[in-house]
Amino acid sequence: FFSPSLLYYSDAVDNLLYLVKERKDTPEVISKIAKEREQVMTERIVNFISQNSKLKCVPNYKLMLNGHPVAEFDIMIYDDNSNSLLLTELKYFFKADGEDGHHKVDFKIQDAIKSRLSKQQLAEKHIDVLFSDAFGISSTPKAPKIKSCIVSQNYSGSSFIEDKIAVFDEFLFKHTLSRYDYNLDVLFTSIENDSYIPDMSDIICYHDYTQEYAGYAITYPGLVQKQ
Repeated sequence: FFSPSLLYYSDAVDNLLYLVKERKDTPEVISKIAKEREQVMTERIVNFISQNSKLKCVPNYKLMLNGHPVAEFDIMIYDDNSNSLLLTELKYFFKADGEDGHHKVDFKIQDAIKSRLSKQQLAEKHIDVLFSDAFGISSTPKAPKIKSCIVSQNYSGSSFIEDKIAVFDEFLFKHTLSRYDYNLDVLFTSIENDSYIPDMSDIICYHDYTQEYAGYAITYPGLVQKQ
């Protein structure tokens, strides 16, 4: 629960940070704030999953090989009922303004997708090490199903993104997990066929409106919420 004053404060801070990030002398500060907020997101999501399901979550995990980190995962989520592993990358993007701002965020998401796919390959190659170290599972009857996803705080990209992996905002990620009863196997299937993307036809429809102007009747389509 958030009080209105806290929400207004959060919006004010975000708006201030939007202005500050446009300055060329503040990249280190902005990066530090983004990392801190990603950690807050991590705690929120892990707590949400732990309180509502039996999925196993391991935050801030580093895959170590020969004493050196080769890949880092913000949250690893394992469903032992379906032997499914979701590798989750969290991103905090400050509010963008206009087409150019959103386009820049799209590029950042594209870079994150490429990085996640390469890290997933490392996880698949060294899955026994990862399972033993992170989950205390020494062996599995068969290799788990593995997918990666990106969760941003409030922006999931646009239709211009080649979504080789699923991109959620935080609300949609939580809603989708709940919608599929925290069954990662069902979630993976929905990602493969893109059915995890909300279908707005369930709540809105087109409706023709007629407006008279200067003696003419003009009819145009509009959207209306279904009752």
